[in-house]
Amino acid sequence: MKRHVVTVNACGLGNRLKSLLSTLRLSTCLSRTPAVYWPRNELCGCDFSDLFDSDIQQVGRSFLADGRLYRLEGSRECPTVLFEDRQNPDKMLISSWRLIPLPEEIPEGFAQRCPIGRGDNVDFEYHRIPVSFRSKYLQEIQRLRARKEIEDEVRGFSGSLSEDTVAVSVRSWPERKRRARHFDIKDLYEVLDGMDGLEMFVSCDAPGILAKIVRRYGSRLRYHRKRTFVGDRRSRAGMQDILTDLLLLSRGRTLVVYSGKGAPRCSSTFSEMAWWLGGCRARTIVVGGKS
Repeated sequence: MKRHVVTVNACGLGNRLKSLLSTLRLSTCLSRTPAVYWPRNELCGCDFSDLFDSDIQQVGRSFLADGRLYRLEGSRECPTVLFEDRQNPDKMLISSWRLIPLPEEIPEGFAQRCPIGRGDNVDFEYHRIPVSFRSKYLQEIQRLRARKEIEDEVRGFSGSLSEDTVAVSVRSWPERKRRARHFDIKDLYEVLDGMDGLEMFVSCDAPGILAKIVRRYGSRLRYHRKRTFVGDRRSRAGMQDILTDLLLLSRGRTLVVYSGKGAPRCSSTFSEMAWWLGGCRARTIVVGGKS
């Protein structure tokens, strides 16, 4: 019988992709078969196969019945337990939105942005992340291939952008009031006003915020028009357009991401995944935090 590592994260696209990458990395290290459980909900209204052409096994809810769930975040549970239990159970279920390091791969106290437990996590650390760690996860990223129609759209749109276009990822959290209160568009303006006339590509989660940015920067600003509406996560077309935005962001040499001022919990895994998908090459400017 095959032994599996299964991603079961049911949040937004950024969280799901990070969980999937951890699943792929662990499956490689433990010589197990990776699998993806990808439920449709209000945060992601499509199937995994609607976004990616992949040979990764896709499973339904019944497949998870006898698995053991590993949440990891919010506790002192160490990833070492995953290795101690590698013979049991047959199905390890990974729900964490964090990129899971191997035992002793990251030193204690390393994390500055969003530490938990011993602080040996790398989330939102960008260029502080050791190159050796990045290379291992970048190998797993190669296993993710967007559907051909999405890749074609990205290739066509990006061909109209200059090489120096600044990629701007705006996460204003319109669906979460507690997070939304940390968003201040003036912080964003302060950074973008200093871009010295450069063209900017922006991905935004709220039509009202996008309209304000467009009015301020006019023809310097580019964005990918949506088939439904900005921020639509409930439909197949909406999610495909969101993945298109993510891949377009990943092509920027400079990536501007919004982190709610004084609120690392408001950092965006969507923006973070743009950096990873771009091969960790982009110069990153974190609005509301240190770059």
